[in-house]
Amino acid sequence: MATNPRNTVSQIKRLLGKRFSDPTVQEDLKTLPFKVVGGPNGECLVEVAYLDKTVHLAPEQLMAALLVDLREIAEKEQGAPVTEAVVSVPVYYTEAERHAMLAAAHVAGLNCLRLLDDTTATALAWGMPPPRCAWWP
Repeated sequence: MATNPRNTVSQIKRLLGKRFSDPTVQEDLKTLPFKVVGGPNGECLVEVAYLDKTVHLAPEQLMAALLVDLREIAEKEQGAPVTEAVVSVPVYYTEAERHAMLAAAHVAGLNCLRLLDDTTATALAWGMPPPRCAWWP
């Protein structure tokens, strides 16, 4: 990121499932070091240089690429293929943002068993019981 900030994508969760015209996206664009443009259907597209060409990628595509890398790391660690995953998302995610994360997992070749709020995932990682929720089995 230090050597090529305009072509290093970070904080992609902030764009996932949002419209380019969304006020929060417009506010975030002021601080993001890479270029984001509006797509033909009003979606966000991230502009990156790839193989000496400028390409526009959807946040879902970029998240899928990240999930593929994480899947490969997990496969090396456990020595077996990974086909299923539980993915955490920020607590404030809307249904559209959650749907975009599910789409990214599907593109990455993962069967997403459940989307968990980040705080619930953290509690489970520490061995604490999750908060009482209507959606928790």
